Amino acid sequence: IFVGTPDVNGNFRGRGINPDHFIKGICDEGLGICDCIYIMDTWDNMPQPSRALPWYPDWVGGYRDYVIKPDFSTFGVVPWLDRTGFVIGDVYDQFSGELL
Repeated sequence: IFVGTPDVNGNFRGRGINPDHFIKGICDEGLGICDCIYIMDTWDNMPQPSRALPWYPDWVGGYRDYVIKPDFSTFGVVPWLDRTGFVIGDVYDQFSGELL
């Protein structure tokens, strides 16, 4: 099962999860994913920091995890992959739990 969310460029960012792991953990707890996916370009390059941004993930300041919680109303089957599903999730801050 692919679990993810679109980035700022509209690319699907997430992970493929074993169905057993999905049912036992991801359904309730969500999936941790690095915040840097939201500033990568379409070629997966990290742009240079901008002073306009309130945060910028890097090796010095660290990379935070966001939590993607599946929205089951978006669940679908990937027709070109055998027995594979996908679901789009809502993104939450790891520490505050705030919906982003």
